[in-house]
Order: sequence, then structure tokens, then C-alpha cells
Amino acid sequence: IDSTRNEIIKLIDNSSVIEMAIDSISTIWLFDRNKGLCRFDGVNVEKITIKNDLPQYDQAVDRINSKKTNLRGLWVDENQDIWVGCYQGIAVVNNKNKLVRWYDDIKGLKNSGGIMTFYKGSSETLWIGCGNGLFYKHNDSIIKVEETYDNAIYSIREDKAGNIWCASDNGIVNICIKENSIKDVVWLNEQSGLSSSLFFTLEINGKDQILAGSGVGVDKFSSHLSANNHIQNLKHYDAIDGFNGVECNSNCSLNLLNGTI
Repeated sequence: IDSTRNEIIKLIDNSSVIEMAIDSISTIWLFDRNKGLCRFDGVNVEKITIKNDLPQYDQAVDRINSKKTNLRGLWVDENQDIWVGCYQGIAVVNNKNKLVRWYDDIKGLKNSGGIMTFYKGSSETLWIGCGNGLFYKHNDSIIKVEETYDNAIYSIREDKAGNIWCASDNGIVNICIKENSIKDVVWLNEQSGLSSSLFFTLEINGKDQILAGSGVGVDKFSSHLSANNHIQNLKHYDAIDGFNGVECNSNCSLNLLNGTI
């Protein structure tokens, strides 16, 4: 959307874009369903071939380069390295397209369902949503939040208190953080008052309300739960309220600076 002219501008032709991230020089990195990992400079889309000097990862990198893998999860870190999530693990690639790090089950990323999403909030912790639970990076290791079990984590956000919220295939999970440590993990689903137990995307607005998108619409509720961990101040949005799309896609929402979601 070109905000100066308030109109939609088509920048890329003949691409099926499934994920995007932007670096400090406004280069857009994306996954194209047909091409794999690509870079868009505002004019041209360039297919990226990862260069590898780490022989032990040749097979995994070859699969990414040949698109014989499911690319999900894309993030640019403070060093402008690109984190590429796939079924086999995480490839970290520098701006010269060279593999600089690789994370898999040896580093603690025991995921059978692939990478779904990355999220880094106000702390230095990098959270990783996978097909079998929530993980986080500590030093150079990956640690699983065991209380997320084997549930797919599609979307991750942080509230004002520093707690982590996730949309999953078994409801909403609230990771309570105190003094930079996990103190409690609370699962919320239909029994807690939600309209569904399968959520794909999640945002937190300026009033510290959770907006969680599912297959039956959007639930909005307070991030402050009741004493017995039930939902408070729930409002559900669906086609009756004007939300004609009803079914949300994985990690498909964005919280703008002006408060619009």
C-alpha cells in the first residue's frame, strides 16, 4: 500500500509469496513457493543460492537450494543475518549468501514438524515456533519449553509485562516470564472460554488485549486472566460483525504503529 497515494501498488509479478522479512537497508527477503529463498531490492526478485563451507550440512543446504523442503519462518537479526526456517532445521545466512550457522537436533532443535515462526520481543530471547512446540535460543543452544508438548506454534507475541503468548493448534498458550525466567505455562482453549481451540495468528493491542485469529473468526480478550486462568472480557468477531474472511491464515496479522491491526 502506497500511503502517499492510498492505493495498492503491485511490485512483484509471477510470484507466490508465503513469508517476508526486511533488513536495515530495506531489502525484502521472501519465500517464493516456486523459487524458494529470494531477495527483492524493489525492482528485481533474485533467487538466493546458499553457499556452504560447512560440509556436514551439505545435504540440508542442498535441499533448501533445490526447494525440496518446506520453508517456513524468516527473520533478520541485528547483524543482518537471515534466519531461514525449514523442516530440517534453521540456516543462518549472511549478506553474502553464505551459511554461517546451522541449528538442528544436535543443538537442541528436536522438531518433527519444521519451523513455523520466529519472534524476538523486548528481551534478548529469540523464540521459535515449531511443529512440535515452542523453543527458545539460549547462548548457542536451542531449548524446548516442554509444557508446550508437541503442539504446533504458528504465531508468537509479547505483552506489556513481558509475557509471551502463542497461537497454536491446541489453543492459546501464555508463557509467564518473571526475572527473565519461565515461571508458568498456561493453556487456554474452549474450556477456558475461547470460541475455538485452533488458532493461527495473534496480536496484542495498546490496551493489552489479545486478538487471536482462528478458523471461526477472531477472539479479543484481556491479557489479565481470572484467578482460575479463565478468559475475561471476551468478544468474538466473525461475518456477522463484518469480518467476512472468517478463517485466518498462519501468522497473517500485523499491528501497525497507529493501533490498527
